[in-house]
Amino acid sequence: MQPRWYQAEIFYKAKDRNTLVVLPTGAGKTLIANLLAEYRLKKFGGKVLVLAPTKPLAVQHFESFETEFNKGLLTGAVPPKDRERIWRENEILFATPQTVENDILKRIVPLEEISLIVFDEAHRAVGNYAYVFIADEYLKKAKHPLILALTASPGDSEEKILEICKNLYIKNIEYKDEKELKEFLKYKKVNKIYIDLPEQLKELFTILKRALKKRVLEFGYKDIPPKKELLSLQSQLIHEKDYQGISKIAEAIKISYAIEMLQTQGVKALVKFLRKVMKESNRVKASRNLLNDLDFREAMRIAFSLKIEHPKFEKLKELVKLYRGKKKIIFTQYRATAEVIVDYLKDVCNPVLFVGQRSGMTQKKQIEILSKFKEGIYDTLVCTSVGEEGLHIDRADVGIFFEPVPSALRTIQRRGRIGRTNFGEIYVLITKGTIDEKYYWVSYHKERKMKEAIEKVSKMLKNSSQAKLDNFLNGNE
Repeated sequence: MQPRWYQAEIFYKAKDRNTLVVLPTGAGKTLIANLLAEYRLKKFGGKVLVLAPTKPLAVQHFESFETEFNKGLLTGAVPPKDRERIWRENEILFATPQTVENDILKRIVPLEEISLIVFDEAHRAVGNYAYVFIADEYLKKAKHPLILALTASPGDSEEKILEICKNLYIKNIEYKDEKELKEFLKYKKVNKIYIDLPEQLKELFTILKRALKKRVLEFGYKDIPPKKELLSLQSQLIHEKDYQGISKIAEAIKISYAIEMLQTQGVKALVKFLRKVMKESNRVKASRNLLNDLDFREAMRIAFSLKIEHPKFEKLKELVKLYRGKKKIIFTQYRATAEVIVDYLKDVCNPVLFVGQRSGMTQKKQIEILSKFKEGIYDTLVCTSVGEEGLHIDRADVGIFFEPVPSALRTIQRRGRIGRTNFGEIYVLITKGTIDEKYYWVSYHKERKMKEAIEKVSKMLKNSSQAKLDNFLNGNE
């Protein structure tokens, strides 16, 4: 293992202090973990634990780690009696956090022996996620504790980054951006493609907007607020037990969702949602009220009779044809859209759906699909958010974002799947004059804010005395 200058530098700074490492995807965070694992085992003995949020990612780490020590893989698929043996017989353990949390509760994790825990995708260490519990138990019991936290995107605010630092007992941040490391990273060109909404879809949007405006006027809005604001208002009304207001705002949220489907996802995705509203109308008051609204009923009539689809699909097909023979990843926000995309592209490539466990795809199936993509059996991976995080997807040189997402973290993760071994070409499909445009720029500005926030928190950690820092991170200052 021959580290680059920055990997050696970060290793040296992280070998004795709990460190959060923020590096671009493809910059070699795993090698730093590998070096640190070897160092800690040789210095203190015991065990090293490498955590990753999903089984496919844990498997990738298990396969990529180069070591002379025994290594074992622990996931929920391994029976408890076998897990106890794996803990006992191996020096480096690769696991999902939920599995380790369960094993800690069953008292089979030798926390006192672990001389290093690596938290991959460390931005997850917030709220009640298992990472938080594991770090807390580890610091209480380990003889020689050390934490290495890895991420490409910790968050776009000081508060979020500080929460991660507090939960993982971080004392030091090591951050390098793409400009600093450009000699080591493959160039990725991001192309924005603007698409006009056809007149028939604009007409449908006007009717849905009218239905929505009627409802938000009752809450004092002069214009249509963002969906996020409506969801926040809904939480407030639930807290106040305003049941009439809750029902009204639920109607507004459903219409807002229908507009988003129309503008960014397409007619089939919208129709699927409208059929769901119809189906639940006998038990959900908000859906029943919508079906009695003349504007909403007119919008449904038009949507069900439309013979056209969103022009994004045709543009998508053009791009796939342009890169025939190359491996491509298409990202989209919703499973319904992903299914439509797979069906739409079958005549021009070999696409495959890649979704999360919540959408019904087992981890075994996920691993199988990634393997077949690597072998070239499939040449186009159509992903929801499960394809964004952490996974090394071999030789995917073309990425297409069916829509922008209003999250710096998710945008960075999407970009990180593309062009890890070759030049990367990325396309973002943006419908003019719609929420697509807003989301693109929201993400862009959040990413810039993230860099500023990391630098501020890093400076804060370096300038704090140990006692003051501990107080701050423990919420006492």
